[in-house]
Amino acid sequence: MRKNIFIAGAILLLAFTLILSGCARKMATPAPQPVKKFKVAFVYPGTVNDAGWNQSHDRGRKYLQQQLPDVETSFMEAVSETDAERVLVELAEKGNRVIFAAYSGYGDAVLKVAPQYPGVVFMICSGNQTAPNVGTYDGRMYQARYLSGLVAGSMTKSNLIGYVALNPTPDAIRDINAFTLGVRAVDAEAIVRVAWTNNYLELQREKDAIKNLLKDGADLIVQLRDDPSVQQPAAEHGTLFIASNGDPTQLLSGADLVSLGWNWGPIYETVVRSVQDGTWRSGQIWGSVSDHTADLAPLNLYIPANIRKLVDARKQQIISGKWDVFVGPLKDQQDQTRVKANQNITDAELMSMEWFVPGVEEMPAKK
Repeated sequence: MRKNIFIAGAILLLAFTLILSGCARKMATPAPQPVKKFKVAFVYPGTVNDAGWNQSHDRGRKYLQQQLPDVETSFMEAVSETDAERVLVELAEKGNRVIFAAYSGYGDAVLKVAPQYPGVVFMICSGNQTAPNVGTYDGRMYQARYLSGLVAGSMTKSNLIGYVALNPTPDAIRDINAFTLGVRAVDAEAIVRVAWTNNYLELQREKDAIKNLLKDGADLIVQLRDDPSVQQPAAEHGTLFIASNGDPTQLLSGADLVSLGWNWGPIYETVVRSVQDGTWRSGQIWGSVSDHTADLAPLNLYIPANIRKLVDARKQQIISGKWDVFVGPLKDQQDQTRVKANQNITDAELMSMEWFVPGVEEMPAKK
């Protein structure tokens, strides 16, 4: 009897030992957990296939993802200023560590949302509003605009150039001023007539603006976006174009003299890396023609050689730092001195520019 009890006890002890051993093995080799990616989000005012501003930012997003495989990116497109606050909150709640707001018009919404999410870094494009976890980034597109103005001033015959723009924000105004300074450097009598669309999503507004500029006698058009579909009204008149916000690496053909474009990818990579390694600080980031953040595509092959040499010479001066676009003396349309002789405009003045140089005319808004 005792023997049977001893045997039964031994069996129970062995079973209990095996169970503990199995548990120990399970505890020692936990199931692998999925690796959490570093989440980064982008907010665009238009659609990613607009062949313009938004698509240029989305090329930058894809570049970021290629350069940093541990990063997971997402985007929200066609977000209005009135809806921006809701979208920013939604993206922050989803665990995004960096949110790029690719439009200066989102600035107020960012500043309202950012204090609620101190662990998230918000970056506003083309804005001047910063906070402890809010920075800005921009490119000196006005440098490329000036160079394209040299082309336009050399090619116009009517001395009237049409310029389609979104709305009179400081970044748009400084681009128009730079372009006009380039135009007037080679044609002092030329006028740059600006048509505001006040809407980026409705292509018809851009087409209508081009039609109105053509009626006024413009023989060259600077278009809002690098989208061939809006060129139809002018193409029928054989009008030349300078395209905007396209791919600056692409050689153009047809009526396009040159295209201006953005390369946002390196800035996106720099910002995200700095957040990851803890070195990010609030402030303003500027890219330029020198680092190809803002640049010209190769000039159309039919542009005369002397114009090519002129553009290249000025570009090299900008790259070398020996000269820049807004060097004084510069006056506004009321003959008030805005930049003194031999002085350069400051970045703060660029970010708040609300005045036009002589040679710019605004078309009345058409509803």
